[in-house]
Amino acid sequence: MGGYREQPIRVAVMASSAKNRRALRAIIPRIEEVKLLEATSNTDLVRRCLEQEVVHALVVDDSPEGQKFIQEMQTRLHRDKVQLIDFQGTQSIGRAIHDMLVDLNIDPEKYTLGIEKLQRLTTSEHPKVVTVGCSTGGPDALDNLITHLPPKFSPAVLVAQHMLPSFTPILVRRLNRSNILEVREAADGDQLASGLMLLAPSNFHMVVSKDKRSVRLHKGPPEHSCRPSVDVLFRSVAEAFGGCSIGVVLTGMGRDGVDGARALRASGAEVLIQDQKTSVVWGMPGIIHKEGIASFAGSIPDIAEHLVRRSQELDSAYGSKLPHSWQDEPTTRPKLRPISEVPVSDTAPSSTIDIADDLTGEK
Repeated sequence: MGGYREQPIRVAVMASSAKNRRALRAIIPRIEEVKLLEATSNTDLVRRCLEQEVVHALVVDDSPEGQKFIQEMQTRLHRDKVQLIDFQGTQSIGRAIHDMLVDLNIDPEKYTLGIEKLQRLTTSEHPKVVTVGCSTGGPDALDNLITHLPPKFSPAVLVAQHMLPSFTPILVRRLNRSNILEVREAADGDQLASGLMLLAPSNFHMVVSKDKRSVRLHKGPPEHSCRPSVDVLFRSVAEAFGGCSIGVVLTGMGRDGVDGARALRASGAEVLIQDQKTSVVWGMPGIIHKEGIASFAGSIPDIAEHLVRRSQELDSAYGSKLPHSWQDEPTTRPKLRPISEVPVSDTAPSSTIDIADDLTGEK
């Protein structure tokens, strides 16, 4: 394949999985040495592509349709010197892309960050998690946020709200009145589920379990004098779900959440903050803005609109593996105001090309 280096390597893809096709359509155009001609499960479209285009490589999964197609087209593939690249249908897209680059004599190290991020995105058991941190003014902000979400909002929602023990059950009852999300004070081992909001109980940190299916509670040292700590929760979500999560920081005093927000951004997730105009106290969101970590700022209705849109994008890219999903009617959504595009301190050096950008929302 070395002879193709002066022009893009022209690749067609036949994959039975709609999720894999969508991911490949987003990823391959980011690889400068490769031109994607077609990504489909339709054998007629692939056959037409082979007949009408110059195709250097054909990527086919191990579905029965794919293997039958290879047998039918073997003579043509050999005659036209089309390189055949197989990948297992159970293989993650990150692994498949890595192997494809090796087969095409392209150095995969150039795309290491993107491949690793894709591994996190495509192997996540629960592909959509929203994690929220708030303090002063948080109860009203949470109530407002929930009322601007649609019924059956599909992500799981994890919340760290600074609050005295006797007030957490009262907040849970208040938030449940909306009948939009089911809201619970988290217990150790509670399972993540679509449309379920779990609030960290007072005096306990909340983290995601190692199997990414539930939450665990512990009494580790307070951070920024806070337990539950937004930083502890955000770091855990970043490690477990990466770019399939979204961080939200609402009104609150202090700086709890800034380190966790930085970890979320480094993992490929977006971080949304409540704007100064609508915050009771612009401490927690304000410091994230000052540090250049926030992806967007807006009022709570703006943030809710963004969460709905992003949830739909993740549904489209990966499907929903949580107990239920939903499809909202198309609406006109307000644009969030950009705050900063300054990369976090531990992003990859400029010599590394991130092929996962289109799927994580980073630019």
